Amino acid sequence: MNRKYLILIYAFITVLLTAGAFLPSLSNGFVDWDDPEYVYENVSIRTLSPHNIGLFFTQAYVGSYCPLVMLSYAAEYHFFKLDPRAYHATNYCLHLLMTLLVFYFVYLVSRKAAVAFIAALLFGVHPLHVESVAWITERKDLLSSLFYIVSLISYMWYLRGKKLIFLAACFLACVLSLLSKPMAVTLPVIALLLDYYERRKLNIQAFAEKIPLFAAALIFGIVNMHFQTQAAATKLAADLGVKTYFLSKVLVFYLYKTLLPVKLSAMYVYHNVNPSHLAEIKYYIAILAALVILMIWSKRRARTILFGGLFFFVTLLPVLKIIPAGDTFAADRYMYIPSIGLFYIFACIAYRIFALKPQLPIIRSAAACLIGLWVLALSTLTLERCLVWKNTETLFKDVIKNHRTNPLPYNNLGIYYAEKGDLDSAIRYFKEALSVRPHFTMAEKNLEIAVQNKAFAEAAKAKRN
Repeated sequence: MNRKYLILIYAFITVLLTAGAFLPSLSNGFVDWDDPEYVYENVSIRTLSPHNIGLFFTQAYVGSYCPLVMLSYAAEYHFFKLDPRAYHATNYCLHLLMTLLVFYFVYLVSRKAAVAFIAALLFGVHPLHVESVAWITERKDLLSSLFYIVSLISYMWYLRGKKLIFLAACFLACVLSLLSKPMAVTLPVIALLLDYYERRKLNIQAFAEKIPLFAAALIFGIVNMHFQTQAAATKLAADLGVKTYFLSKVLVFYLYKTLLPVKLSAMYVYHNVNPSHLAEIKYYIAILAALVILMIWSKRRARTILFGGLFFFVTLLPVLKIIPAGDTFAADRYMYIPSIGLFYIFACIAYRIFALKPQLPIIRSAAACLIGLWVLALSTLTLERCLVWKNTETLFKDVIKNHRTNPLPYNNLGIYYAEKGDLDSAIRYFKEALSVRPHFTMAEKNLEIAVQNKAFAEAAKAKRN
């Protein structure tokens, strides 16, 4: 078959299966978790005035500096007001486009259509990405990642053609990625990693041409730190052993969730660490050490594992929480870009198996069946996960099912039921939030309001009777 037709068929199948897996997200609503601040209670997106556009570029929202994302919300509000279907449709289409870009990027790197097909298909249907797609707030991930990959594709074109226009496009896309989410600060390092993988000599010129990328990353990194400091994210007060436990666990955690994405949650909360937990550190370190040795050993035979492993680690580095902060130690959305490195490794291994001698058809057939079953399982899990994000009630009941030590889901469920007029349920969930964390300010205030509203309602009912 003609190579171009084969690539088109692979791309079509990838987009079709991805579109099917995420289809339920199109009927989802808003959730009471950052969506109010970003969209439906945010008056600054109500008009595309110069003043409001200036606000997007001069202030942060929930601690994040993401002016391009805010512009996209404002444009959607202009045409669709607060119809959640429009916002979800945008996220949905961005993910489909991102999947196509991953296909093309992997094809440029590997020069093999089959490798690009497998890697992009796994990326497209994986349930770890539901949070980035089905949560309207995480438009940040989608826009930033899209420009991130466009920047890397432009850099690959530069490496192949040495035309400065591609280097300029790489820088422009990098800035746009940083204007969507500061996690793109890793892009200059990945550009150097591509130099290495393409066997380019890492001389002064190779570093000098990336000075604009590093400068942009530094500037936006400082801006983000400024806004995060203003947001006053709570740091985890813990000794070195506890910090080492979570830091060593989180890398293995992400690898495990990539291979077996079950019991996913919108929140993976910090928990009390006892001696048995600390005893696990040696196992996590042993696993990580074995993987590092494998990466170094693989360099002698092929650079695939080393490249994919470093791509995964470097792009994940900004969110590894070396200084633990907030209530959670991990998040599904953090794997949106880093997972590309892992899927590239899986795809290259699968390609090697398919390329075995004709005398070994059983192994090739078994590998094809396993990949097919894995894709089917991932797609099914993604369908189910999209339904979890349907609304505030389904989302936070799912969080509570997996993690009962965080007061936030109880508090948000209380708000949800209060807005529905079910004050008894609201009061119950506010009290449960306070039982998990006494003196939780938000829950205390919400409980007081709910109790007062219930008293007023009962008094009004008594007067009518």
